[in-house]
Amino acid sequence: MRYRLLPLILVLSLLCSTAVLAANTGHSKRNIDDNDTVVVHGNVPPQAEAKDDRGQSDRNLKYEKMILLLQPRSSARDSIERLVSDLNDPASPNYHQWLTPEQFGKRFGISDDDLSDVTGWLQLHGFTIDEIAPGRGWINFSGNVGQVESAFHTSIHDFTVDGKQYHANVKDPEIPRALSDIVRGVVTLHNFSKKPMNHGFKPVTEYTSGTSHYVAPADFAKIYNVNPLYTAGINGTGQTIAIVGRTDIALGDVQYFRSFFGLVANDPVFVHNGTDPGNLGGGEEGEADLDVEWSGAVAPNATVKFVISKSTTTTDGVDLSAQYIVNNNVAKIMSTSFGQC
Repeated sequence: MRYRLLPLILVLSLLCSTAVLAANTGHSKRNIDDNDTVVVHGNVPPQAEAKDDRGQSDRNLKYEKMILLLQPRSSARDSIERLVSDLNDPASPNYHQWLTPEQFGKRFGISDDDLSDVTGWLQLHGFTIDEIAPGRGWINFSGNVGQVESAFHTSIHDFTVDGKQYHANVKDPEIPRALSDIVRGVVTLHNFSKKPMNHGFKPVTEYTSGTSHYVAPADFAKIYNVNPLYTAGINGTGQTIAIVGRTDIALGDVQYFRSFFGLVANDPVFVHNGTDPGNLGGGEEGEADLDVEWSGAVAPNATVKFVISKSTTTTDGVDLSAQYIVNNNVAKIMSTSFGQC
């Protein structure tokens, strides 16, 4: 999937009396009552099956870089739809007048008071605020399993699936009703990974073998009629493509790919968002190779920035890389090839 992005987006164990006290002492503009909550439905991962449940997780287990997804201001939601339409309408004066994250946050994000209420509530439950998006679409925060279970009225269990250990919520989380108009919920409370969209890898000795026809960059250009663009000088020059990743790759693989197919030498830029996950190998590395190599194959003169984020116990590196790309305005174009289904 390829997206041109308007910077937006991509997501809290104290007693109830503590939260109410915050409201009474003037910290909160809202009367936040942890006993008056609403359920965030559809948040239990389908992979967390009862047959694989190994019971309650360690309450001290770290849950890092959780993403609390925020709502845009209610008065701004229709305006966002209009803006997206205008950005893609050549007849509009707003055509391709992309907003920076800061501009988006100022125009559509929640108010300072509301943001203070949400961050204050998280901190009262013992969480650490890692980052607040300039676009005010999310807050990254960290804590442990016990704090998550207490704040969100959920339960985190261990799972063993195909010999691998996972942690996941077995009950949909809840958030205070007083925050439900500005908080959409936590993006994930588990570490079941999004799946690469490739169908496996195998050595290729011939590009036409029986009924199988393997595609090289020149084939792609022919099939999708890209050659007229190349003839007109449109080849990615001056453009930047950001690739979503969660593993390191070998630079030599990309260099060999470009050399083998006669593409101009143009190394990708590796951008590490936080802790380096290392090279995870196998299908993980293969997926990342495909994304980096083929973006550069179709736009051979573009700058390809491969953004790499390590997955945590609760958040997929794919989501963290997508966040980083949008939050830091890394490129006008973002490419991701991971899915959940």
